[in-house]
Amino acid sequence: MIDKKALRKITLSARERQQDEDKKQQAGMEVGDKQKHLAEEQRAQEIIRSIPEIARAEAAKGNGYAPIMTLSETGDYDGSKCGYDSHLNSLTVGPEALIGAAKTVFEYCEKAGLQPSVERVFSGYRSHYWNIEICWLDENQEEQGNRRKPWYKKLFEKS
Repeated sequence: MIDKKALRKITLSARERQQDEDKKQQAGMEVGDKQKHLAEEQRAQEIIRSIPEIARAEAAKGNGYAPIMTLSETGDYDGSKCGYDSHLNSLTVGPEALIGAAKTVFEYCEKAGLQPSVERVFSGYRSHYWNIEICWLDENQEEQGNRRKPWYKKLFEKS
């Protein structure tokens, strides 16, 4: 004969063990998430601390803009929030797609009035990457050597 009480006891014990394991796993994931968040925050703060030096170096070259961060496909933007450029057959990354350290850096630059933008940088045939760039000149001051105009508009400008 089957002992229902014994089966219930075994079942309840197994459920409690599973709940304990789930809690441990969740706690481990939370620790991992906290560590990842802390690493992203440290990375963002390192970039933010380097902005004045980078900007001074670019200003000394006569530039009114400076690339301050190169974006990584694996942790700096969410591909599901990117646009699509049919002319180039590729994603377009905008501020709304930034995550982690990139989002923190971009928001810092906005608050500091540094006119941040996400810019595509071509690095060869059908090859490009994305930078966060800052700008400290207005449009009237930056007519010469302006990298902030879309690449396709630059193609049709008269020299």
